[in-house]
Amino acid sequence: FSRSLFFSLWIVMVVALISCGEPKTNQQVSKQDKTNSAEVLIEKTNEELSEHPLVAFGYKSYKLNTRKWEVWAKSVAPILEKIIPQIPEGYVLQIVGHANAIGPEEPQPDGRPGNIYWSKMRARVVFKELVKQGLPADKMVCKAAGSSKLDPRYPNPRDDRHIRVTLRIVP
Repeated sequence: FSRSLFFSLWIVMVVALISCGEPKTNQQVSKQDKTNSAEVLIEKTNEELSEHPLVAFGYKSYKLNTRKWEVWAKSVAPILEKIIPQIPEGYVLQIVGHANAIGPEEPQPDGRPGNIYWSKMRARVVFKELVKQGLPADKMVCKAAGSSKLDPRYPNPRDDRHIRVTLRIVP
């Protein structure tokens, strides 16, 4: 009886050792902790930034409303000041221009620009303003979403509040 108990315990130990794999070194654990903390920081920051869209442009325009810009810039400045120096290598602040669902996404045959153009130009204007505020250009990129990512808070796709710029940390 004791021999079979010993043999059973021995098999359990071997299976446990095999299933656990190699033990992690302190360096591996530290690297994993840093990755997890960076992911948590990025997720938290993106949640904060999603609450601050810049709604400061008119229809078919990329002219920035100065008053709305100043209010918005003050609201996001603390978030950006905190995150920009902490953006991990391989990540950037993505500036995304948006449009409402009025008009086509692509340019018209007669040369009139579509929503992608207006979105791109809005993102570029915000990019330039953020650089003027001291944010590093190499930590930011622009993207045009057109009307493909309407704000779910506004069910009417033609609502002017869809004409906005949003920020996100992305790889």
